[in-house]
Amino acid sequence: MVVQFEPTGENQSTAFGLFQVGPVAGPYTIPVIGNGGFGGPLTSGNLGYQIGGTGAAYLVWKDKEELLAQWAMDDATAVTTGISNLLAAIAADETAVVLQSDGVVYVAS
Repeated sequence: MVVQFEPTGENQSTAFGLFQVGPVAGPYTIPVIGNGGFGGPLTSGNLGYQIGGTGAAYLVWKDKEELLAQWAMDDATAVTTGISNLLAAIAADETAVVLQSDGVVYVAS
């Protein structure tokens, strides 16, 4: 099933990734990884995707360990509502749906 996230228009497929609950609003800060002082600390890299803004919860798409997408939902309840609605759409054998940031899912026409 193809899922389009309405606020951004981004598409993900359940054939290539799994949706799940992601991080809840922090605020998160950039992780500092020390390296013994040589060239200064590292403040970017693979941990960068964990940095989120204030006031959002995220539905994430993963392929095993790799993060494919991180969609900002309205709140944590919207994430769980969205997951429930996506599972219902899969059970109904839908081929394409649209997910809104409040967790509502409707069939794409």
